[in-house]
Amino acid sequence: MGKEGMGQGDIDLLGFIGACTGFVGWWFSLLLGSMIGSFIGIILILLNRDIRSQKIPFGPFLSIGAILYILYGVQIMHVLRLC
Repeated sequence: MGKEGMGQGDIDLLGFIGACTGFVGWWFSLLLGSMIGSFIGIILILLNRDIRSQKIPFGPFLSIGAILYILYGVQIMHVLRLC
């Protein structure tokens, strides 16, 4: 689309998440944050057509992904059969 996606703040936040949770936590936080952000973005687009011109911050979704990994990481890995 010719627009910048992740900013430097998002990259710094991912670095902090990776330092606290390790490589697996970093990867799951990015994956879960992307899935949650996509889901909410699609809902917002379906409810309001004018949202496409607005920017949706990605940092809160990364934080939610990290929190979900910290609280439920073992259960998530069992569901995905990684442990």
